[in-house]
Amino acid sequence: MMNILVANSLKEMSFLLSDLFNELGRKEYFFCFLLARPDSGDDFLKNCGKIKKAYLGPAVASSFYFFLFLLIYPFLLFYYFFSLAYLKYSKGIKAVICMAGNEKIIFTPLAALLKMKVIWLELPENDYKKMPFGVLFFYRLYSHWAVLAPFVSLTETQLKNIGVSASRIKIIPPGLKLSEPGHQQNIFSNLAKAEKSNFSRKFFTLGVVTDFSLPHQIENLFRAVKTSLTVIPNLQVMVVGQGRKGAKDEGEKKLSWLAKKLGIDNLVWFVSEQGNLKKWSDSFDIFVITGETPKLSCLASVLKIMSSGLPIIGFYNRGFEDLIPEDRAGILIEANNSEVLAQKIIELYKNKRLCSNLSKNAEELVDKSFNLDKMVEEFIKMMNI
Repeated sequence: MMNILVANSLKEMSFLLSDLFNELGRKEYFFCFLLARPDSGDDFLKNCGKIKKAYLGPAVASSFYFFLFLLIYPFLLFYYFFSLAYLKYSKGIKAVICMAGNEKIIFTPLAALLKMKVIWLELPENDYKKMPFGVLFFYRLYSHWAVLAPFVSLTETQLKNIGVSASRIKIIPPGLKLSEPGHQQNIFSNLAKAEKSNFSRKFFTLGVVTDFSLPHQIENLFRAVKTSLTVIPNLQVMVVGQGRKGAKDEGEKKLSWLAKKLGIDNLVWFVSEQGNLKKWSDSFDIFVITGETPKLSCLASVLKIMSSGLPIIGFYNRGFEDLIPEDRAGILIEANNSEVLAQKIIELYKNKRLCSNLSKNAEELVDKSFNLDKMVEEFIKMMNI
């Protein structure tokens, strides 16, 4: 058995990571979770370890808050040195997994001093260009004592660009739990089921999943839809939205206004129940990736769509090249070009054989390379480096 401490100051944890920790728990790994926000550790994390509340300082997302963090940094080091030493010698903790900047700066030097293994999970939404200089300094300094685990090669490239040694980086491909139990039935899933036959018979439906709190390309998509209507008169768009409530409501209002301005408001549906993505995706003909800064949860949504056998259109340099090899499991194009996007939508509408090939390849790719077993296998290899 290997005991691991997971420190996390993020607001939420992707179910991909929750599935990973639970599966490792079945393989004689035990986790102790130190969470700055205990509600970010969903109930199913309790199945693989203990959850404790921890204070990890103010989030180091800006220079001001990084300065505040530095003021209490010595006290955090002092406190967590004894806590980590206790966990090592009395609880058998042998490794530390750090999720965000705060815990990486706090625990990495302490774990190195105590000769414990350190893993940094590098999420695809990390924007290293916007990190305060002080945080980047610690990243470069402390990365020599850690193994950095990004989920896509774009993050690996970004880490190298800020001065992290390539020898410290090990990509862990995201993995989907293929034997996922069905979602609980509710009014949304029932509606999706009832309308499925109408969608498939009457409309050519573009599906979108977007986080309204992050930059996205839906305006670009709406303009492409306007252009495509001359060839596909039965075209419609279903937007499955997520994000913070205020941002989501504001984002939906702006997009509703834009759709009305373009004269396609009667072709656009907004849906809030992302938990029932499988139900809605049954009505899609094409899935369009619109996120400019994909979160790990976005990668999970794309994998779900791929496993259901849908052709995908995405954008270059957004972190999806690993999941969607060009011309194999989907189509990647340049961002901010509605004309090219419209051309690809029309091409997939006309070319049923291409759609079928892309769908089949996407299903096979998830089954072979992006399943949970593969993710667990790569994680265990990393732990043994």
